[in-house]
Formats: sequence, structure tokens, C-alpha cells
Amino acid sequence: MNNFPKSRALRGAFLKGMRAGLAGHLKTECPYIDRRKPSGKLSWSRAFINAWHDGWAFANEDKEQALITAQYTSAALGMP
Repeated sequence: MNNFPKSRALRGAFLKGMRAGLAGHLKTECPYIDRRKPSGKLSWSRAFINAWHDGWAFANEDKEQALITAQYTSAALGMP
């Protein structure tokens, strides 16, 4: 699981994507939208989109490991 983000915020996006993948959602259902700064430059939104897609892909590549990861991270973060 080399794509697990070190940033806490991006970790949350990864876990949301992983849960969506486990729930059978489509990759196109990513809740993050591409935002740009008024100057037209990119913002951090692409990082969240990529983290969500990485989580979704992880869940679809190895469901058993994703279920274990979801269980441990939910317990550690106090999530249902």
C-alpha cells in the first residue's frame, strides 16, 4: 500500500475513496471537484481527487486488504 498518504487530510480522502470502492460506487462518483485559483493556477483539489481515486483503486484491487485497513483506521480514528 504505497499510495497511502502521509498527510492527514489526504488520508481522509483516500479512506473515503476506499470506502466508496468497497461499497461498489463508480470511480466517476468522486465527491471532489477540480478547483482553480482566480489566476487559473491549480489548487490542492487535484491532490484530494488523486487520493480519493487511489483509495478507490486500492479497494478494487485488493478487497480483503481494504476491508482490514478500513476496520483498523475506523477504530483508530473513532469513525463508525
